[in-house]
Parts: sequence; structure tokens; C-alpha cells
Amino acid sequence: FKHVGLALSTTFSAWLQVWLLHRSLDAMNLATISLRRVAIMTAAALIMGAGVFYIYQYLTYYLGGGTYQRIMSLVIAVFAGAVIYFALTRLLGVWQLKYLRRHGMLGIEKKRIRS
Repeated sequence: FKHVGLALSTTFSAWLQVWLLHRSLDAMNLATISLRRVAIMTAAALIMGAGVFYIYQYLTYYLGGGTYQRIMSLVIAVFAGAVIYFALTRLLGVWQLKYLRRHGMLGIEKKRIRS
């Protein structure tokens, strides 16, 4: 269980960074975040974690226990976890596609043609 301590310390460090960033942005009146949004993201992360765990267990059981099979199971489970998380946060209204497009976060930006 030595790796659990490393995972927990990384998690606590990441949450500390989130809190410090939020505090800094809030002090500059640049961004605010609602408690509802944080609760939804936390719930989505927990559901994603459970999904990744069960998908990985299912795949390793049916694909076998070899090294390559476990690696492939892990890759598929992580990809599925990303899909689960983004689908849940999108369906629950944490982010909107038009917001990402407007702020150029998709890499699909409309080029302005000067006349």
C-alpha cells in the first residue's frame, strides 16, 4: 500500500493548487466558481473512478492476465473514463460547447477575413 500514500499526496497537492488558483483569481475578480459546479465535478470524478475500476476489472478478467492484455485493458479503461467524465460534466451543464468555441479552447477558431 505504499503507492496509496503517493496517490493521496498528489491528490492533496492538486486540490491545494486548485484552491490557491481560485483564491488568486477571485481576488482579481477574474473568475468565480459555484459550489454547485464543484459538487457536480466531484460527483462526476467519483463516477468516472468507479467506471474505470469496473471496466478495468471486467477487461482484465476476460482478456487474460498477460502484460500486454493488462496494458490494453488499462488504456481502454482510461479512455472510457475520460469519455464518462466529459459526458457527465456536459450533460449536467458544467461546461458548454459554445463557451469553448468562443474562447478558442477547441483549436477550431474562425479566421477573420479582412476586406
